[in-house]
Amino acid sequence: MRRGLFSLLLLAAGVALCAYASASAYAVPGLLQYVTVADAQALEAPQEPQARQDGEGMAFGQPDAARADTALLSRIQSFEDLREGLAADTTAYALSGYAPQATVTAEGGTAAAGALYAVGEGYFTLYPRYLLRGRLLYPEELEQGARVALLDEQFALAVFRMADVTGREIELGGQTFRVVGVLRHARGVGQEAQQGVYVPLRAVAETACCQLQTLQLTAAPAPGSGAMTAFRSVATAWMPGGTLYDLRQERVGATIWPRFLLCALGFAAWGACARRFGRGVRRLGGRLRTRLREQYMTRLLPWFSVQVLLRALGVAALALTAAALFTALVQPVYTFPEYVPAVLVEPEEIAATFWKLQTQGSAQLMLRTEQSIRVAYFGGMSRWGVAFVLGGLACRPRRRRIPAARAAA
Repeated sequence: MRRGLFSLLLLAAGVALCAYASASAYAVPGLLQYVTVADAQALEAPQEPQARQDGEGMAFGQPDAARADTALLSRIQSFEDLREGLAADTTAYALSGYAPQATVTAEGGTAAAGALYAVGEGYFTLYPRYLLRGRLLYPEELEQGARVALLDEQFALAVFRMADVTGREIELGGQTFRVVGVLRHARGVGQEAQQGVYVPLRAVAETACCQLQTLQLTAAPAPGSGAMTAFRSVATAWMPGGTLYDLRQERVGATIWPRFLLCALGFAAWGACARRFGRGVRRLGGRLRTRLREQYMTRLLPWFSVQVLLRALGVAALALTAAALFTALVQPVYTFPEYVPAVLVEPEEIAATFWKLQTQGSAQLMLRTEQSIRVAYFGGMSRWGVAFVLGGLACRPRRRRIPAARAAA
């Protein structure tokens, strides 16, 4: 009894983990991401702000030549020259930067630290945010580098001690930004900082107000297009040496073990149904022979036709179910051929394949994005769920078979 209860608990926990992890992994949008370290020049400490005799240097959208980050500006310009290669195969794309620590100072001297998201055009199309107050950044503000900002609700409370801060000013790296909106604060798996501020990427480049740690190129692939090839060529031509992610493939890889488990259970159930269906066909043959002794075949023809039709429908259902299970099993392979090792196609590629795996595993630098971390986290959770299900099946109490002689007695 205890063993059966323990098995049931393991099965319930495993099914719940697999369902939650798979749903959460597929909740991550299927984007293409390329993340790379910002230039060394961009990572240097920003210059101290020069004394101003008037307020012209702080006008919204006006660059400060003395503080401009020329390396970052050149990277932005080089992407502008290359982005036409993404237009045909993607529905949206954006360039952004990230800094894990940025100190924001407000009126009255209060300050708080959080993550800085330097965003470009199309960022909020790819990464939607829930707006609580104010507005999002206008496309012309992102293009011109206007000194405007969005704050998480938690950040606004930490700096201003209030939630409605639209129209107020904050200071970031010696530069003044005007708050135009407040976003809902929602920290999820993969997010390092508890709160964040969003400013135009060009404004960061023109003022060098913060040290960006990484730059990221993101695109939403158009359905049925070979967007990954175009995205890879543009990204590597823009800044070589980064890490590339196809979140569609990452989601499939994260849920591959629940997929295999479901297919295995499905094939087991299909086999049981097929055996039962075969026994039913044999019983039908016996019933037909028995009835032929009493009635003519012409009188049995309506009944026999109905039985044959029902069996034909059963065969069709079994065939369609087997095809669906086989398709679900091999779908990751024909959707993403990268899952098929070259050694299965060309045996002489064994050495090259193992060398490639060794070089990938020993890479000096591998950058992660929030979304890739989230998918990997739920992938680990799904594997634990599969382990629980297999453990529950292994611990299931087995029925003892009673010998026929004892059963008759």
